[in-house]
Amino acid sequence: MELPHLSPREAGDLFAYVYTLGYFGDRGDSLRGEALFQEKSCVRCHQVGGVGGVVGPVLDGVGARGVPIELATSMWNHGPAMLKASRTRGISRPRLSGQDIADLVAYFQSAGRTTPTGNLYILPGDPRAGGELIEERGCSGCHGAPGRGGGRAADLAGLARGTSLVDFVASMWNKAPAMIAALQAAVNYFAGAGSADRGRILVTEKGCTVCHTLDGGGGNASLDLSAVPGMNRPAPITAALWNHVFELGNSEDDGMDWPSFTGSEMGDLMAFFRASSP
Repeated sequence: MELPHLSPREAGDLFAYVYTLGYFGDRGDSLRGEALFQEKSCVRCHQVGGVGGVVGPVLDGVGARGVPIELATSMWNHGPAMLKASRTRGISRPRLSGQDIADLVAYFQSAGRTTPTGNLYILPGDPRAGGELIEERGCSGCHGAPGRGGGRAADLAGLARGTSLVDFVASMWNKAPAMIAALQAAVNYFAGAGSADRGRILVTEKGCTVCHTLDGGGGNASLDLSAVPGMNRPAPITAALWNHVFELGNSEDDGMDWPSFTGSEMGDLMAFFRASSP
């Protein structure tokens, strides 16, 4: 047998392939994966090998390269859309173990009709860059700084130790519903009760245009309520309204009545400011 000649590029590709064989865990059981695909109701929305629903994307190529990081990215980014679709159809979102994911991927690989095209390059992770991402993506708002805690959710430091990457994928998948609910509660605190159109009407009905302009017309104040910068989030809107109480109290026009708002009207007013903020 002739000894093969390897170029530096070929040697690098070979090293990468052999390295991933052990790095990403044992191969799953495709027969169990097929059963899970039915039991977990995945088949109601997704297709594999031409069998299944058409609500979600076809899963033929998912996991075909055996790279859990690629799989984790797809599952995490797909989480909110899937949660909404499953609730609409009365489907319980499945909890998955690391072994469940490995078995499902083995089934996708054996039954799928397509394979992904193009190369996938995965470099070793950079802890410093990971720490920056935790800050940039807002993770520290709930989890706190890794290793120091202090947040509303678990400390992220050390969560993946002693687990395989597939187990880590499962943890991220199972965490998604609770995290989405927490984000909705924090970010959309005033959502649901606010109507920007009703808020625009309220600005006039409550007498705001006696002093302030609206779309360039109305009162003689310099502030046009239809273009107030920085009013795109609940916190600055609340601060501006609160501070305005004292400004109005110090006004020379003591005869002006301070308008009252119900909870729903305040939500409408906030929706108007958020929609109008440049």
